[in-house]
Amino acid sequence: MRSGLRYGVAASAVVVVGVGLALGIALSRGGRAPAKKLRYQWSQYVTLPDSTKLAANVLLPDSASGSNHGRVPTILRLTRYTLGWTPLDYALRDNGFAIVNMDERGTGASLGHWRMKWTARGVDDGDIVRWAVDQPWSDGTVAAYGISWEGGTAALTGVFGGHSVKAVAPLFVADGYLNLAYPGGIFNDWFEKKWSEHVRTLDENGLGEFYPSGIRPKLAVALATRLIREHLDNLDWYAMAKRMPFRDSGVGGVTWNAISPPGIQPAIDSAGVPVYSIDGWFDSAIAGAAIAQFLAGNGPDRLTIGPWNHGGSQSLDPMRPRLSDPEPFYSEFERLVAWLKAGVGSSPESGQRHIRYYVLGEGKWRTTNTWPPPGARAIKFSLASGRRLVVRARTVQTGVDRYPVWFGASSGEGSRWRLGMDGSPISFASRPAQDKKLLTYTSAPLGSSTMIAGTPSVSLCFSSTSKDAAVFVYLEAVAPGGKVAYLTEGELRASDRATSGLDALGPVHPFTREAARPLGNAPVDLEIGLLPIAARLPAGYRLRIAIAGADAGSFERVPARGPATFTIGRGGSRGSFLSLPVMER
Repeated sequence: MRSGLRYGVAASAVVVVGVGLALGIALSRGGRAPAKKLRYQWSQYVTLPDSTKLAANVLLPDSASGSNHGRVPTILRLTRYTLGWTPLDYALRDNGFAIVNMDERGTGASLGHWRMKWTARGVDDGDIVRWAVDQPWSDGTVAAYGISWEGGTAALTGVFGGHSVKAVAPLFVADGYLNLAYPGGIFNDWFEKKWSEHVRTLDENGLGEFYPSGIRPKLAVALATRLIREHLDNLDWYAMAKRMPFRDSGVGGVTWNAISPPGIQPAIDSAGVPVYSIDGWFDSAIAGAAIAQFLAGNGPDRLTIGPWNHGGSQSLDPMRPRLSDPEPFYSEFERLVAWLKAGVGSSPESGQRHIRYYVLGEGKWRTTNTWPPPGARAIKFSLASGRRLVVRARTVQTGVDRYPVWFGASSGEGSRWRLGMDGSPISFASRPAQDKKLLTYTSAPLGSSTMIAGTPSVSLCFSSTSKDAAVFVYLEAVAPGGKVAYLTEGELRASDRATSGLDALGPVHPFTREAARPLGNAPVDLEIGLLPIAARLPAGYRLRIAIAGADAGSFERVPARGPATFTIGRGGSRGSFLSLPVMER
């Protein structure tokens, strides 16, 4: 999730102007302020129909400010974080948009109680859109964008905003359960705790750097006291998440589907709103969610997946580590700005829906209208004796490999699962050292250049001395000189191994309480989908998978205490293997 510091939000740069804009401007039609009152940026409270006051900052382009009196399209960025302007906001302003940055109900400097259910949040979004189009600077059209939580709110705006909403751009948006809290059914303890502490601090910060026009100092103090009191009733995210280990878990009437609705994309399609999504190959597990949403839709949607972390503040290509910034995010944002301008204009862009994706190692962009891309075929690499990956399964002798779990295994401070909450950039430099203490299988050198494009998966004939286990599988490329390049990974809690089918993103696990089963003495089949990826491996490189039983510092330990030994079966009808999607060209 996005932190103010990480994204350069300059909350202190908000200029308090627009004197005369009083507390509690109502959401009523016909309440337009005279044009002479307009300024280029200001802060104010907006009152919802139920009298709840939301904190808002407004930033106008030159064409709509001062004496110009022009009417312009509005960009909404509804936040759960700190109010303030980002470089992206300024870029949109410079392209002729009015920007409205508003704290959600019960967060930041807004009053009320934080609503978790997406339907309740969506009702507020609709009211906010109606307020925006009634403003004297509005031309009646609205678009919404946001990163992370804000991106999810932008998607809701597309569903609830009505005919005035012409385009939405949900960027780096996660499924709260599967991508963040419980990837593979394993609790992402570090991130959930840090994010929960972060938003709690924001909620207890009073007005923070928000300086609403027309509010005298004494009233501001009283207001800050009131909103902190109201925010104290906000749900403790970490405590809630820890008590909801299954997809169908619920606490206090809140469920994962109520927070991250699986049907949001079809709802946006029904509203007729075009969607432009952006994500990164190294953004926790969110690229998979972005692809799933794209495949679930049927509108004129676009999805770009680049070599980025969460939010695009870092660009990296493990196959080309000497390039410190192989594909900066700002170039993609320029494409997004052009799309938004067209979306709110008289001639919105048309054309075929597509996914535009960056190929690691190749340094090029490709386009597809489905996933995996047409032409990809699965190649099976069986786990064989001598810690080998071999293509010819018939030559694999039946046997087992035993691995005493090293619970110190960790993706470290540079983990993709921390989403930059501690300010650390993503780094895979520790992979060679980690591999020495993991169970690894390595292929022979590739005879020709090989492009991986799709969603790899690993099938394990598995047993453990513990009643449950957390299994992590890393896919790596090993250069002729021995350097290891991380490609992707997957994880699965063994008790959540039940499957309900197979789709474009690999095995489908229900992750329900009813489907959960402890491990016994007999081996079981673990179907582990890795995160989607596109990468070009030169001839001479070798493939490697590394199996771990922990990711200390990010995920909870399974089992909570005591040793464990994994047994991996090889050969025969239930032999373990890697399924790798490979392109012919």
